[in-house]
Amino acid sequence: MTKSGTFSVLWEKAKIMDLQKIILRSIYGKLTEAEEAALQEWLREEHHRKWYERVRRNLTERDAVEFLAMTDTEAALRRVKRRLMRPVRRLAWTVGSAAAAVVVAVALWRVEPEIQPVVVVEQPAGTPTITLASGEVLHLGEEDVDYASAAARIRVTGDEIRVTGEEQVGAVQDTAWRYNTLDVPRGKSYSITLADGTRVWVNALSQLRFPSSFEGAAKRRVELTGEGYFEVAKDAAHPFEVVTAQQTIVVTGTSFNVAAYAGETSRTTLCSGSVRVETAAGREVALVPGQQLATDEAGRMEVTEVDTRLYTAWLEGVYYFDEKTLTEVFRELGKWFDIQDVTYIDPTLENVLFSGKLKKSDGLELILKVIAQGSGSRITDNSGHLKIEKE
Repeated sequence: MTKSGTFSVLWEKAKIMDLQKIILRSIYGKLTEAEEAALQEWLREEHHRKWYERVRRNLTERDAVEFLAMTDTEAALRRVKRRLMRPVRRLAWTVGSAAAAVVVAVALWRVEPEIQPVVVVEQPAGTPTITLASGEVLHLGEEDVDYASAAARIRVTGDEIRVTGEEQVGAVQDTAWRYNTLDVPRGKSYSITLADGTRVWVNALSQLRFPSSFEGAAKRRVELTGEGYFEVAKDAAHPFEVVTAQQTIVVTGTSFNVAAYAGETSRTTLCSGSVRVETAAGREVALVPGQQLATDEAGRMEVTEVDTRLYTAWLEGVYYFDEKTLTEVFRELGKWFDIQDVTYIDPTLENVLFSGKLKKSDGLELILKVIAQGSGSRITDNSGHLKIEKE
């Protein structure tokens, strides 16, 4: 091949990668005006439109991991290479089946000067438990639990917990002595219905402190470390408070998601109703549905409009990643899978961007294959210690 021919092939490959990103971003609703114009121009051809709709259906209605795993990517890339050998006019914006790899958007950002292991999560205890205010520990597992005391009754069926508070004698202003603690380890999640009817879905590597009863308390208060989705029972006379290390969320009846893992940015995402968030720095922010408040350990805060589905998909066993670095992706996966740490042999891979829909039930092995294939890397899993290097 001549030098000019080689340049043409490389140029067209770059255009294909750009189109892949545009298609992916269009599915996630994040196109710029220029990208939208380019996409519409490409969609003028009927076979492009049909292919685009096929990709969109697979990304929105099926699991992206399964979709990509079923695609013979190497054969697809060979077909594209053959197309690139044709006249340039016919090559422009021709992607064909190789764009199945659009599930993964790859871009290199900053380059770190040295290789450093990235700790994903701490090793948690393997058994979910409820530590009662009395100090007694209920071990949750395969068998149902039915615990009763003078203060409360706690029933556990599968991954569902129900708390029924017993009426206390006299008003109790300080309810700290009645607080119980639910600890959820890696790979687990629980739904708990509190004594007032509020329902909380508690994600992996999370802890929820809750009272046996809200009787006699001016506020309904719980404490969260990790992630939880709340559907708060309405009671205007007794506001519901969720306290985290960086935020206090005050509501009377609404649904929202709180992610407050140690060492990570704390995010409150409002799905319905309204909430008032008090930050650790003493600032107050009112949110409306579709808004998210993010605060970090330094006290910085930001309110943005978000697609709430991206932040609540974990309730259905799904993770959506929208242009997240591999470091962020593995941090999330480490809450459900046995990932102790990640070492990047080539530090540029640390900041490769990944977008896609991953289903937890597919298992870590298949997910790692998809990430490796999309990022042009080789991933070795040695008992939870991942090593990532270029293919």
